Amino acid sequence: MGKIKITKETVLDYLKTVVLIFIGNFILACGIMIFVSPMNFMTGGATGLALLMERVAGIPLSSTVAVLNVICFIIGYIFLGKRFSANTLLSTFLYPFALRVLESIPTVSTLNTDPLLGAVFGGLMIGFGVGLVIRVGASTGGMDVVPIIITKKTGIAVAYTMNAVDILIMCTQIPYSTPQILFYSIVIIICTTIAMDKVAMLGVTQTQVMIMSEKYMEINNAIHEKIDRGTTLLESVTGHLKHPQKVVMSVINNRELHALTNVVKEVDPNAFMVVNRVNEVHGNGFSIKLDDKQRIEALKNK
Repeated sequence: MGKIKITKETVLDYLKTVVLIFIGNFILACGIMIFVSPMNFMTGGATGLALLMERVAGIPLSSTVAVLNVICFIIGYIFLGKRFSANTLLSTFLYPFALRVLESIPTVSTLNTDPLLGAVFGGLMIGFGVGLVIRVGASTGGMDVVPIIITKKTGIAVAYTMNAVDILIMCTQIPYSTPQILFYSIVIIICTTIAMDKVAMLGVTQTQVMIMSEKYMEINNAIHEKIDRGTTLLESVTGHLKHPQKVVMSVINNRELHALTNVVKEVDPNAFMVVNRVNEVHGNGFSIKLDDKQRIEALKNK
């Protein structure tokens, strides 16, 4: 492994990532504190459990979120490794901090009194905030750890495990809600999913990447070693000079696009990349579970 070169571009890219994580977490916190919490809506994740504790025991929302985030961060470090923990470290503390700041402003909870407006804009803000964080390869932390671990162990798509965990958390809030609140909460989930999918390209779709570079073999090997995804080398001929050239094709999870782009730039900053969104992918690692040996090797690389 060679040393990572610190350049102006890498510093700017890092600062951009940090800024977007800050913005994403604060938008997420605003969506919760302005639209969701004042209306007593239900939601999933660590926020959902925190809202339940606030209604049942009067514990401040930010305090419960902070405790749950730290616990999940430790679990993630144990089961998912240092890379995942590094991506969630900032959000682990930033999100509860943003909630605490907004809790200290009395007028925040009175900005909206319309439940339908709260459901729509609350869902859109939550989805937009989470989508921004995921778009730069990071995570909002919290209960995201649980479905990701389930995915690692079972091979079930992370979108399904996240939805299942969120539904279970929301079920714990039903006894303290009304049918109207339940319907508004469903609107929040729909708006959140749409916004998050648009911002971060999440969901059941995958991303196909075509990479053209003279250093195709180095890029090919780097994708195997650092992203742990398969590749296909395609024969091609350049249109202008008619030179034969290999094209590296790979299909990855949408969350991995940011990491793959960085890997390609490290090998060849001048590489030409084409990114396509594909609706379905069938095969090993997507619709077919990896065998035990492959899964163990994948977890080691993570």
